[in-house]
This record gives sequence, structure tokens and C-alpha cells, in this order.
Amino acid sequence: MEQYHNDGFLKVPAQDYGIDDQLKTSLRQYTSEGNLLNEEIWRRNSKDQGTLTLQQSYIQENVQAYINLLVGSGLHAILEQVTGRSLFLTNLMHLVTDQQCRTLRWHRDSYLRNGSWIGPLPPPLKCAVYLNGAGPDSSVTGFIRGSHRFDPKNMYVDLLAAYTLFPYQAFQSVGEGDVVIFDGSILHCRKKLKSDKTREAIIFGLTTHTNGQQPYREDHQPVIDAFMDATGIQ
Repeated sequence: MEQYHNDGFLKVPAQDYGIDDQLKTSLRQYTSEGNLLNEEIWRRNSKDQGTLTLQQSYIQENVQAYINLLVGSGLHAILEQVTGRSLFLTNLMHLVTDQQCRTLRWHRDSYLRNGSWIGPLPPPLKCAVYLNGAGPDSSVTGFIRGSHRFDPKNMYVDLLAAYTLFPYQAFQSVGEGDVVIFDGSILHCRKKLKSDKTREAIIFGLTTHTNGQQPYREDHQPVIDAFMDATGIQ
């Protein structure tokens, strides 16, 4: 818990929770090469610099596998233990990064600018489950260690800090099934893929109160309902 609160992120090894080969197979059923080229299944997300994003209709079709990954595996309990907070699912994305994806520069998901709050409030917790190995050359997410604990409230100062505080940059290598959790207010980025492998990850967004689920219900209601059912939350 202390490391997460100090650094703003934490890696959870695959062996620490209950992901197995059967679950991995179920989660990967749409990621054959032919499916990745099918625009009805995967779309290029321009806001995420071209990442292939699984359409929500297919996530909802396979929703039980995703909820088993988050809740049935014991991962959700680990997240609550690490953060010391109750956590409620807001949304999930299934992403594949390939050679067409561009660098996603240093940014925060939630921040204060010109007196206005941008992004979810409170800042979300993000949980990235890597379905294949990744490292600095294969688009693993990088962080500025501890940057969730300060916000200069200025985009240009933020960017300057990200590129000058290189001793605090952290690009961890992850194995298949490893998880990285991070505070949505931390400075983070994703480098352009340099290898010929793709990076596949499932990203869960979580909030500390059920009120935080409301903005997501229109697009993610079936996923939220399945999570609430699995955790027994009314």
C-alpha cells in the first residue's frame, strides 16, 4: 500500500491473482489477425494515437470473462487492499497497440487547469492487465514516479517536468498476465512500438464512489451491472 501511495503506480505479478489459461483464451477470442483487420470488431482510436480498441458490443458479448478477470480472479480484492479504498468499475477497454500507433505523450487523466477540473473527479484508478509481455520498446505505460502528488496546474510546466525529471521516469517490463495499477492523476505516457510484436492489454477504470459511475452508464451499463452483480453491491 505504501509503495502505491508514494509512487502512484504498482505492478501486481500474474502469480498473485487467479488468471489462468482458460480465461486468457476467452479474452483473446477476437484478437486473431483477421479480426484485428475487421473494423466492425476493432476501431482505431484517434484520441489514443491510433490504438486498436475492441467495440463495446463485443465486450458486452463477452462481459462475464472480463468480470471474471476483475472480480472472480481476486484482482479486485487486491486493488482495494492496495489502495485502502472501496472501488467501483466505471468502464473497461480492450486495446491492441501495433506499429501504426503513435506515441501517446506525457499526460494526466485528471487535472486542474485555469480553475477548472478536467477529467473524472475524483481521479480514477486505472488497472492495466497485460495479455502479453511488454517493455519500454513494446509500448508499456511509463510513469513519472510520485507526480500524482503535485500538479503545477499548467500544461507546459507539466510537460517540462515530464522530460526533465528523467530520473523519476519508470518504464517497467511486464510479463503475460501481469497487472499495473495507477492513479489517474499521475503523469504517464506510452512510447511508439519499436518491436514487431503487438501489445495487448485490458484497462479497467475504477472510482471510489458509485456516484462516479454515473457519467459512464450510458455507454457501459451492461459492464457496470455485471460488476455490481459479481460483487453483490446493491
